[in-house]
Formats: sequence, structure tokens, C-alpha cells
Amino acid sequence: MTKKRKKQQITLPGLNCSVELEPASIQDPFEPAKQLTVMKNIRVHPLDSMVARKTINAPQKEAGDRFLELFDRAEIGGARAIDYSQVKVDISFTHRGLPKGVAEAVQELKEIRQHLGARYYALLVSVIGDRMAVYDLARARDKAEKPTYATLSYFTAALRLALDDLTEFWGVGIGATRPRRHQFEMSVENELEHN
Repeated sequence: MTKKRKKQQITLPGLNCSVELEPASIQDPFEPAKQLTVMKNIRVHPLDSMVARKTINAPQKEAGDRFLELFDRAEIGGARAIDYSQVKVDISFTHRGLPKGVAEAVQELKEIRQHLGARYYALLVSVIGDRMAVYDLARARDKAEKPTYATLSYFTAALRLALDDLTEFWGVGIGATRPRRHQFEMSVENELEHN
């Protein structure tokens, strides 16, 4: 009988994270017709991990990456506190407002929030923007070391639906319809209340 080997996880000193490497194919930068096999860390972002485990599909990943880019761009140039104890050196500075790209990203995020609704937008911000794993969200909801299967399934399914709506919003792929989402919300909320 053969034993199934467990995937090796490597912890790097000085970094408060795990590294989980898997082979991935990429285009050779020197010979575009050829493919190279490289080792990729699938724990860089929760979306990378979910794609590697086939929890989400390529259009969902593409929509999630686009949301991440928007979210990161919207955070650039945020307000900072003024330190009045510092000596004022240059008085010629005039505030010109946020850069154009930041304002556009903030506006598009507002449109996405209106399209998805507050609950699913908050889920995308937690998983994609704040880079929190679905497992950790489920643990926080259950207030336990290990989340229940129902809670983990709820967050996974809810994230998939939110990503489907993002694909619909941008036209990346075919997204879920609102009635299906409403039925899902009602059934899962009922299940969680009974557990």
C-alpha cells in the first residue's frame, strides 16, 4: 500500500506567513513559443490559493484581481495626520486633491458596492482587499479554532456569488443572477440560525 504524501509547507524566518509552493506553467520570456515550469507560492493572496484548489474559476479570479487593483489604487493618497510639532519649512505647497486615478478607482468601487450590495462588497473587501482567508473569516464568525462546515461553506459560496456578480459587472464572464443569490442568502441564513 502506498502512502499519500502530504504537501510540504515551508515557513520562512522573519516572515509571519507560510509558503506553499506548487508548479505552474508560464511563458518563457526569452522564447515566447515555449513554456516554463516554475514554482509558485499559492499563499500570496487568498484568490491564488482558491484558484490552485479549484474553488474559483478563471473569470472569477480575473474579476477578483481587477477588484484588488482598484482597491489598492483607491487607497493610495489617503489622508494623513498633520504633525504640528514639526517645523514648517515650505509654505508654497497647495493641496491639489487626490490624483485622477485614485478618484476614478473610488468612484468605480462605489458603483461596484451599489451593484453587489453592502454585505457582498464587505466580503470582497475582507478577502481580496484585506487579504483575509475564507477559513479565517469563518473562524472569526464561529469564534472557534476550527470553523463549522456550514459557516465555511457559507463564506465560500457567498464569495463565489460576489465574484460572479463582479464578472457580470465587468462583462468578464457569465455571472449569477440576483434571484438565485436571494434564494441562497435565505437558505444559508436559515441553516446558520438553526445550528
